[in-house]
Amino acid sequence: MSPEDMKKVLDYMDTEEFKREAEESFKEEIKKSEIKRKKNLKFFESKEFIDIFKRFEKANEEVISGDHWMYGGTYDFLSKEEFYSFFDSVTAKIDPIEELGNFSDEATYYKGLKFVVMNGQGTVYLITKTEDFKKNLLSQKITNF
Repeated sequence: MSPEDMKKVLDYMDTEEFKREAEESFKEEIKKSEIKRKKNLKFFESKEFIDIFKRFEKANEEVISGDHWMYGGTYDFLSKEEFYSFFDSVTAKIDPIEELGNFSDEATYYKGLKFVVMNGQGTVYLITKTEDFKKNLLSQKITNF
């Protein structure tokens, strides 16, 4: 970009038109975000959410990664859409309580599952079964025996 073109861009950014467009765009993004959040909170209360949680209990995997599907993998008990619906609904309902690493990584806990968002060159989503999750599951199995 030439210096003249750069000056034109910077001059435009000082106009009322640009400020109005930026504000409208910002308001639209907030509206979209709120719609998505409400959808995720509704899913958190659904029977499908409970079904996915029960499948997590039965699954042998200790860590489930959102990247798994990107590399051609599959899980027998869970689809990519179910993973992200489950993940997004928990993180919409419960605020993160732990920050990890040097980036804006964060963790949210729900019934012994740890939901991690790691940011770097990309974003990685992980769900990990904690020791508390395993203990509760074992306790349930003994009780139901």
